[in-house]
Amino acid sequence: MPTLYLNHGLRIYINNREKGHNKPHVHVLYRDEDYSFAFDGEQLAGGKLPRKQLKEVRLYLENHQDYLNELWQSDF
Repeated sequence: MPTLYLNHGLRIYINNREKGHNKPHVHVLYRDEDYSFAFDGEQLAGGKLPRKQLKEVRLYLENHQDYLNELWQSDF
C-alpha cells in the first residue's frame, strides 16, 4: 500500500486489497486519526478533519483522479 501524499502532517494512501469496499477511496492519516475519502472528495469515515487539511485532501483528490483510478484497478 503506497503512500501517495505526505505533507503538513497528512498521509494519504490507498489500499485496493480491502474486502467489501465497492467505492474507490483513499485513507488519510492525520494526528493518529484515520479518515476515508471517496475519490470525488466525499468523506466516508472518520471524525472532523480540520478545514485546512480537508481542503488539502480534496485538492489532492481533484488533481489526481486518473492516477487514483489506475492505482485502484492495479495489482500492487
